[in-house]
Parts: sequence; C-alpha cells; structure tokens
Amino acid sequence: MLKNKSRKLIAILSIATLLLVAMLTSMSSALVSQNSASWFLASDTNSAAIAIGDVNADGVNEIVSAGYYNDGVSWNGHLVVLNSATMANQAAVTWRLGSATNVAAVAIGDVNGDGKAEIVTGGSFFDGTNWVGQVIVWNGTSLATLGLTNWRLGQSTTLNAFAVANVSGGIGLDIITGATLFDGVNHIGHAAVWNGTTLALERQTFWRLGTDTFVSSVAVANVSLGTSLDIVTGGNIFDGTNNIGQLILWNGTTLAFERLINWRLGTDTYVNSIAIANVSLGSGLEIVTGGEIFDGIGYTGQLIVWNGTTLATERLVHWRIGLSNTATSIALGNFSGGSTLDIVTAGTYNDTVRKYAQIIDWNSTTLASNSIASWFVTSDTSANSIAIGTIPGFGNRIIEGGQYWDNTRAVAQVTIWG
Repeated sequence: MLKNKSRKLIAILSIATLLLVAMLTSMSSALVSQNSASWFLASDTNSAAIAIGDVNADGVNEIVSAGYYNDGVSWNGHLVVLNSATMANQAAVTWRLGSATNVAAVAIGDVNGDGKAEIVTGGSFFDGTNWVGQVIVWNGTSLATLGLTNWRLGQSTTLNAFAVANVSGGIGLDIITGATLFDGVNHIGHAAVWNGTTLALERQTFWRLGTDTFVSSVAVANVSLGTSLDIVTGGNIFDGTNNIGQLILWNGTTLAFERLINWRLGTDTYVNSIAIANVSLGSGLEIVTGGEIFDGIGYTGQLIVWNGTTLATERLVHWRIGLSNTATSIALGNFSGGSTLDIVTAGTYNDTVRKYAQIIDWNSTTLASNSIASWFVTSDTSANSIAIGTIPGFGNRIIEGGQYWDNTRAVAQVTIWG
C-alpha cells in the first residue's frame, strides 16, 4: 500500500508552472445533433455510460447505453442496445440486487475468447447495509447473463470504472476494475484484474495517500514502452484539507506500482475520466485526463495531456462558462478527419438558472477547441458519457449519453453529434 509518508512522490503543480492555461470564451463552430433517442422507465432514468461496437455480429456497430432507473421504490440497473442508424431499441434488460443497483461503466469486447463480442457492465449495489461492487458479462445479442461477480472489501466497495484488455496473456480479455473501498474510517483505492471467462479474481492492489483515496477511472495501454501493458488509474486524494488529482501507473502483469503524480490547482482538483492514445504523433503514448478544479468560487473544466513514459505535463487547458464547468467523460478518436486524433469531452455547465449538457471537440495537438454543443431540454440536462465510433451512413461520429429533467422525471437520452 502507498502510504502518507510517500510524499516525496507527490508533485503539486502551481499555476505559475502551467504550460498552457486558457479560459474558454468562444468556439470556432457548433456540433449538430444528427439523431437522438430519449426514454424513461417508470420514473427517473439515466444513461450513465456509453459504448459503441458490433455486439450482435451483424457487421454494423450498435450503441450500448448502461445506466439505472427508479421504479418508484428502488434504483435498478438498465442496459439498452440501440440501432446506431435508426436509434431504435434493439434489446434491453433491467435488474436489481439488494435494495438498489447503480451502473457506472460499460465496455464491449470478446472477454471469454469465443470469437463474439460481449457487453460488460460495472457498478455497485446496496445490500441494505453496505455497497457491494458488481461486474456482469452479457451476451451481446440476447443480453443473457454469461457471468456475474459481486465483492465487498471493508464496509463498502463502490465500483466506478473498468477496462477490458489482455493483461494476463491468456485466452480472451481480462476485466480490470477501479474501485473505492471504505474501511469504516478511510476511503482506499482498489484495482483488480478478473478473468474474463470465469470472473475469478487474478490479482489486486490497495493504496491510500492522505486521508482518503478515490478511484474514478481506469485505462490500459503500453505507456511505458516495455514488454507488457500498463494499467493506469485516475482519481483524487483528500489530504485532510483539499482534494488533489492523482494518476498512477501499474504493471499490468503483476499490478506492481510503477510511478505516480499528484497535482492540485485552485482549492481542489478532481479527475473524472482518463484515456490513452498517441495524440501527439510522437514515438509514445499520452495519457489524457478530464475533470475539474474548484477555484474557491466555481468549478472550472480541466483537460491535461501527460507524457505516458514520464508523466510530465505536456499541455493543459481550463475553461468555464457560467458559474461552473465539469468534464465528466473523455474519448479519443479521429472525428474531424485531421491528421491527429480529437479529444472529446462531455460534461455540464451551470448558468445559475439550470444545468446545461456540453460536449467539446478539442484539437489534441494544440488543445484548441474545434467545435462545441451546449444544450438543455426543458430543464437541467447532463452529458454523462462520450464515445467516438462509426455510424452507418455517417462515418465517424460522437455519441453522447446523459439525461434531462422534464419537470416530472429524469429522462435518459442518447444523441449522435456531427
């Protein structure tokens, strides 16, 4: 476990050392909604996570939305497969364990090595006393349950993110989870590797810096340029006074600690999402983090590109419209057709009257904004998750999932942007 005395590893970045700080005041162009689907079940319904891929082997990508809804008494997990061309509902399933089930993440991949893509969901359920982590593997065509694992360490376990990748060298893919444990006194970071076929636990690690450590995101790639994949966890620590952003690299084979960086701008810094790709056209990969800082007045969106080998800050941008901005989710892909990848952020801003959903397409080399969409439907509207993928008849598009308040209930919404 990483302990408080490891402070020599902690780098606190001050505003004076930033490579780039930009307050967003205008955008070059607007993103346009090209198709959308909205729905609710019983009462409040949320699309918490989005993925795109061919889950039923028909040669065409489907959009997968995972989230939760309230039936008037309890929260239930909710998984929907949408036709990406028509946005028609192709398949759906709901479930609940304990008195409440929340879904935080979704991914698509052949986790059991059968040559077909499965859907994996991750989240937590409340057993009446504690929160319990949960991972479920679903058949991509029928949405039949292929595997399920629940676990609790300490008093409660909250699963916030996971990734699928072959970090063990076996058949199929592993499921790598990032969670936060509560031991009755402190919150502790937890990363674990699960066998994609059996969902057996293969290895795990725990750590805490400061008073509390929270894990919000997980990504996997060979960022160290070694012979194996690295696991990257992102989140924040609380030092008793402030929240500090955190990135840690772990050896994917052994889960041994490799390196770490912590940073704080303003009063508090939060990391909500991470992604990895060669966004600079260099010889290695970069880690991209999205989140927000609190400057004592309001929340400001934050996007940072880090050197994957050294964890040095390469470039950074901040923005705020209205009272506050957050970057909840990020995706990397070639959306605009340029020579470099785009970085797309999804989140919200508040104009003191209502919450607006917001997605921004950034040039990954300069972090200049290419285009933006900010909107609300009826009242408070949130963009929770973002993905980039190929839509039949459209090419590469941005897919966003979230919800809006219709003055009676929260309504789930998935939108294609171009």
